[in-house]
Amino acid sequence: MLVTAFEANSDVPNLETVIEKLQHEERKQTKRKAVNETEEGLTAKHKARRGPKCHYCKRFGHIQRFCKEREKAQSGTRSSTGVKKSHSTCATFHKANSATTKKPAGDTDSDEAGLVVEHALPAQQTLKSQDKWIVDSGATSHTCNDKACFTHLYPLEIPLEVKLGDGRSLRAVAQGSVQLTMKNGHEKYHKCKLYGVLYVPDLSCNLLSVSK
Repeated sequence: MLVTAFEANSDVPNLETVIEKLQHEERKQTKRKAVNETEEGLTAKHKARRGPKCHYCKRFGHIQRFCKEREKAQSGTRSSTGVKKSHSTCATFHKANSATTKKPAGDTDSDEAGLVVEHALPAQQTLKSQDKWIVDSGATSHTCNDKACFTHLYPLEIPLEVKLGDGRSLRAVAQGSVQLTMKNGHEKYHKCKLYGVLYVPDLSCNLLSVSK
């Protein structure tokens, strides 16, 4: 079982830096996705029977996680159950206890540290825990506890164990993308899309990674 976790440090970005990092990540992921789709298309055309075999559509050249047929089928299921593709979550930032963590086993990147603090976004007292996003510059992945926040969501073939600072371990059962709308103190809104967000149902609040 792989492990995704979080560490604490004193180097915390301000709101502008957070937004800039998230927008940069979105552009990078969008570009990477376009390149991957192009490469998959060429592979399917010229090397149809080379590469891994998808266990969903039984074709060669991709794995089940990136299967277009599977994505279409799941999109139809999500629409019928009320999960909207255009769903957007309004994010606010809150102070939280720091958590000691480390990267998943086999990760070659060096560990980055961060401190979970309150940023300049006003917190509304009526917000539920599903609407709260905590900025963590040391988090290895974005983490969300609300399934309805995801625009796309895929089950993990190998669950991820998320270790918290209080010693508890929670399980990430799926991964996908989330559309966020962030508001600062001047009523200015910023929209960005998060990729690779882990779905952890038992997490008390959502974690926003800005270490990437």
